[in-house]
Amino acid sequence: MPARRGWGAAPHGPQQLTRDAAQAYYTLDGFKTDPKPLIELLVHCMWAKASPTVALPKEKIDRIYCIAWDDSPTGGGVKVSSRSDDPSHLLHSRAPALAMTRRAESGAPTRLFYSDDFFATKTQVTMDLGRDAKNFVGLGPSGSYLVTALRDISSSTGGNAGNEMAMFVSRNGQDWTKAKFPHGAGLKEGAYTVVEGTTHSLVVDVLDPSLGTGRLFTSDSEGSHFVQSLDMTHRNSRGIVDYEHLQNVQGAAIANTQTGGFGEEKVRSKATWDDGSRWSPLQAPDGMCKGQKPVSAARIAAS
Repeated sequence: MPARRGWGAAPHGPQQLTRDAAQAYYTLDGFKTDPKPLIELLVHCMWAKASPTVALPKEKIDRIYCIAWDDSPTGGGVKVSSRSDDPSHLLHSRAPALAMTRRAESGAPTRLFYSDDFFATKTQVTMDLGRDAKNFVGLGPSGSYLVTALRDISSSTGGNAGNEMAMFVSRNGQDWTKAKFPHGAGLKEGAYTVVEGTTHSLVVDVLDPSLGTGRLFTSDSEGSHFVQSLDMTHRNSRGIVDYEHLQNVQGAAIANTQTGGFGEEKVRSKATWDDGSRWSPLQAPDGMCKGQKPVSAARIAAS
């Protein structure tokens, strides 16, 4: 993909920065010329070739995915608005989250669309769900995979999707497969994290709100079938999973696990050298570590 291609998001209307949705623009020359409108009223957009290892066919190199609404204006239907001659403001906007909130209140469902012609035309991604492919809440790359999530209507009652989530994965930017987790490991909205994995597998941490800890799952090479890899994973005070994939070391990762009840939590670091098939505790160093006792150092690292 040419390095100077890209897009940005701008609030819709110069005087309505905190209420209206976003509109996306794209550029083919790094903003040397004015950016062109892509789609209005959106949650998120990304290139299908979001990472170098996504196996997207060369003839689809212009493919773009967007989470938006059925009536989101595209291409020439977008009303162009700009606050200044400097397009750099297009790269920074809080509007997508606000767009989701405002449209959610209206009951209009979000959907996933793709376009190969910068949204002169668009196609809805149905995931073999037909019109039930709606209420998308996330979209992004992870290694060689594209991942999206929507509220799972099959687990709801009365046709109204609850907080159960369904995750779909694509390796080639075209075909999507539903991710399958072990029984009882259902994804809840806001309670799972796709963490950095390898180029040949996905890693997902699922939070157990009753315990405040998570369970780490790893996928097969297709990214569609998951098995549990590690239990009782720890999150820091900001909710970030204590997991780190080691760059340039094949199959190696480090994670923190938690034991003990409320107020008596103990954090222990573990390492894997085979992509999470087996984990071994990391032994604390003898004596002092950077002027601190090992227990103190471990607590700081996990915070």
